[in-house]
Amino acid sequence: MHDTVSQELFAANMILSGVAANVDRIDQENLHKQLQGIADILHTAQKDLRILLLHLRPTELENRTLIEGMEVIIKELTDKSDLEVHFNHQAEHLPKQIEEHVFRIVQEMINNTLRHAQASRLDIYLYQTPSELKIKVADNGIGFDPLAQDELSYGLKNIEDRVQDMAGTFKLLTAPKKGVSIEITIPLLEGDNHEDITGR
Repeated sequence: MHDTVSQELFAANMILSGVAANVDRIDQENLHKQLQGIADILHTAQKDLRILLLHLRPTELENRTLIEGMEVIIKELTDKSDLEVHFNHQAEHLPKQIEEHVFRIVQEMINNTLRHAQASRLDIYLYQTPSELKIKVADNGIGFDPLAQDELSYGLKNIEDRVQDMAGTFKLLTAPKKGVSIEITIPLLEGDNHEDITGR
């Protein structure tokens, strides 16, 4: 990701240098196209830099609970981006290994939102019952065709695989210009061995 941002900034600088050197010989239409191209590159670099900054923090909960860890990354997210984030939760006393997996899943969904959604709002819900944990992450972004095979689809497949490792269910609701909503349900098992439901 660091190399990607560097390449984007280098490309923008090269184009801008070329425009500056030939500004007197470029017609208005081509000048507008060149400047718009630079703006697009810088916009992409800005998004990638936000994701990079979020990746610089620890990806483990360490000694935090899931809720405490979520509050840390949400504060970083709101400090480093213009995204409005609403976090609603009713969850406690989760097995530590489930907390670690859920933490990584939500991180990945946040990264997908930053990278692809062009959203202004993100809602995150965690709700625990005696038998299951429900997670919902929804944005108001551009959405996408769920049948499209692209980088986002592969990222979602990784999330779905992790959910299945915990015997959970994964539901994706999206369409172009309709935002993205992901609902996950993870069963909570009784007994002392419930922290060993997955070995990943």
